[in-house]
Amino acid sequence: MTTQAQIESRISRIGESAAQGGYFPQYEEFSICVYDAIVSDNLEEIRVADTEENVGKLDDIVYVTEHDVYAYQVKWTTETGPMSYPNFKQWMPGIVDGWKNLKRLYPEKTIHPKLLTNKT
Repeated sequence: MTTQAQIESRISRIGESAAQGGYFPQYEEFSICVYDAIVSDNLEEIRVADTEENVGKLDDIVYVTEHDVYAYQVKWTTETGPMSYPNFKQWMPGIVDGWKNLKRLYPEKTIHPKLLTNKT
């Protein structure tokens, strides 16, 4: 007979596995972009787990090159169907705030805010 603790442990493992799987697109994009910047001898800085006051909602991927700052909000889902306009509209204020915050931190660089999603 399966105990409640065993059931809860299994549910926890399944949830953690699903959460990590959702990070894969973010890690993949980050590794490709940073690798390219390293190979071109252009990488100055990466920002990991930064605070919202610094990067706003653009906290999933941030890397800095000689002239540019690339900052991403990644929204990946297993749900099918297109992105709704209300969802898109909901994310925009955080992305704009992130752009403004990064521009204050890097006034001489071009800021490239990006929303990366698997939704169409």
